[in-house]
Amino acid sequence: MEQNDNQTTHEQQLLTLLQKISLAVAEAETMRTAFSTVLEQICRFMAWPLGHVYIWSEAEKALVSSRIWYMSDASTITPFREMSEATQFKPGEGTLGHVWSSGEAIMILDVHMTNMFVRQMPVEEGGIRAYFAFPVLIEGKVTAVLEFFSPHSEAPDRDMTSIINHVSSLLGLAMQRHQTVSRLQQSEAQLTEAQQTAHVGHWQWDTVNNEVIW
Repeated sequence: MEQNDNQTTHEQQLLTLLQKISLAVAEAETMRTAFSTVLEQICRFMAWPLGHVYIWSEAEKALVSSRIWYMSDASTITPFREMSEATQFKPGEGTLGHVWSSGEAIMILDVHMTNMFVRQMPVEEGGIRAYFAFPVLIEGKVTAVLEFFSPHSEAPDRDMTSIINHVSSLLGLAMQRHQTVSRLQQSEAQLTEAQQTAHVGHWQWDTVNNEVIW
C-alpha cells in the first residue's frame, strides 16, 4: 500500500512539474525567460545543480551557447561556463553534435569516461560527472539543446522521459510563435521605413463604424 502511495505522489509531482513549465512557457514574453524557467524547474526537480542552453546558429552552421544558465552555485563553475560559451558544436561533433544529428536525448553517467564529452576539465573544478541533454525541434529540425549536469554518476528519473518530450514540444511551439512575431514586427518596420522614404502611406476604412485610420 505504501509503495502505491509513493508512486501516486511521484506521479503528482511529475504532473505538477509539467503544469508549472507549461504555464511558464505560455506566459513568457521572451525565449530567454522561457528557457531560464525550464532550466530552473528541471534542475530543481532532478536536484541537478547546473543547466545550460545551446541554440542552432544558421550563420555558424553550429550549435552555439545561448549564455542562458541555471546554476545553484555559480562560484564553482566559472571555468566550465567560460569554456562552454566559447565552444561550438558542428553536427556530429561531441555530445551536442550527436543530439543535433540524431534528434534524440543523450545520457552519460560519467563524462570523464567518454571521448564524446569534449569540454573536459579537472574533477576538482565543478565536480561534473553525469550529463543529460535533450533537443528542441521545429518541424523535425533541432533548433536548441538543453543540457544538464550533476556531480553524481546517476541517471535522471526514469519517468522524466515523458516529461522531457512534452517540454521539448512546448519549447518548440514557443520558439515558432516568437519567430513568427519577430518576422511580422520586422516586416512592419521595413514597410514603415519604405513608406517614409517614398513619402507615401496607407489607410484603413472601417465601414461599420465609418472610421478612417491613416
